[in-house]
Amino acid sequence: MTHADLLGALPTLALCAGALAVLVLGRLTRRRAVIEALAMLSIAAAALLAVLLPELPATAGGMFSPGGNGRLFVVFFSLLGAIAILASTRYGREHGFSTGEYDALILFACAGMCWLASAASAWGFVIGLSSFTLALYVLIAFARDGGAGSEAAAKYLSMGMIAGGMLAFGLALLYAAAGTLDLSRLASASSAGAAPPFSLLGMALVLAALAFKISLAPFHLWTPDVYQGAPAPVAGLLSGGSKAAVLAGLLVLLPAGAISGAVQKLLLALAALSLLWGTLAALRQTDLKRLLAYSSVVQMGTAAIGLLAGNRAGAQAVAFYLVFYGLAAAGSFAFLAALANTADEPERLEDLRGLGFRRPLVALGLAVCMLAFAGIPPTGGFFAKLQVFAAAVLAGQWEIAVAGVLAAFVSVAYYLRVIMLLYMSDEAAPERPRPHLAETLAVLLPALLLLLLGVAPGLLMDWIGAGM
Repeated sequence: MTHADLLGALPTLALCAGALAVLVLGRLTRRRAVIEALAMLSIAAAALLAVLLPELPATAGGMFSPGGNGRLFVVFFSLLGAIAILASTRYGREHGFSTGEYDALILFACAGMCWLASAASAWGFVIGLSSFTLALYVLIAFARDGGAGSEAAAKYLSMGMIAGGMLAFGLALLYAAAGTLDLSRLASASSAGAAPPFSLLGMALVLAALAFKISLAPFHLWTPDVYQGAPAPVAGLLSGGSKAAVLAGLLVLLPAGAISGAVQKLLLALAALSLLWGTLAALRQTDLKRLLAYSSVVQMGTAAIGLLAGNRAGAQAVAFYLVFYGLAAAGSFAFLAALANTADEPERLEDLRGLGFRRPLVALGLAVCMLAFAGIPPTGGFFAKLQVFAAAVLAGQWEIAVAGVLAAFVSVAYYLRVIMLLYMSDEAAPERPRPHLAETLAVLLPALLLLLLGVAPGLLMDWIGAGM
């Protein structure tokens, strides 16, 4: 490994070294505060290194590219990891989590997400995807107080194995067509006018595998059950982090101008079906976790519209969208963790009645996340959706843009229902624990960032634009 390789890998090495240190410390002491502080220090070091290091070439033999938006994604996934740890302070203690192993798995998952987001070759893509997926398998089943987590992990594992096989076969076909593992050249080979049929089949298999990971219909069937069975902080990392990482990988795999007509039609069908299926299913939900699961299907369908645009504006819109979505998802599940007790989480919508008055700070954070999901200003969700739809219209994809606008309009109904139960009900739900400072911060930090993105979106758009 050269000096440049080492420097480029330092942010993710900080996460991995922190994970190993947390594992060792967990054997030496049972003081949760010390272990969690070390995990947060590792996350802060990774984010600072990503910001402060100079521009660097690809690392690890060209598998990863730490420059450009790779820096942004390291900071973003580090932030999501910090939110997950903050949300787990009381939750983990009351549910018997082994702190050292739990925090180490979160750090390993964040490192894998960073690798996937900065992948420059098929090897890097697979390594990143496999790394955080394996960590999430264990995290989903981490709670030892019931079988729901084990069942959810088994479903996620079985679907992940199918998706992994499809991805490997698809990448093999793309390699056979292009003769290279470079992601950008793989995409160019499948979009060429004389591309062989097995190249298009390979891209279709890769898209289907990644549709499993980001819950595009009809590959979304695992999502509600896994969200419902996973611990709330883990579900937040799974929803906000893993899907954002795969979207970031898709930006490399499907760069602007490299989407063939056949791939575009497949992606269009997945986006349209996701908008329709997710919207209709979300309207019927009475469980907040399942509502968030089906709403994620709609959100990913909307993000796919930006990919369909096939231009630089669409790529920038998707990058902004994944940051907004990750923050809103992390904040929503952190709310569930903050008000969970040893018996259950406030999943049923009826459990939210009156919490806006009895737990005002965390309820306000959830309300901001719901407004962002709905695309209502002044949250970052409004600008994210606006950018995606504008990019699609400029590319001539106005039909799917109209479908996305309609889905966003209907989604206001089920997002506002959550807010109405928080603030506009005379009946009181069962008493919930008073959140600790760390848990309150885990909910309010994403909410504040979503408001900042809505008021000053140029801060993030300038960073994204400089990396593309």
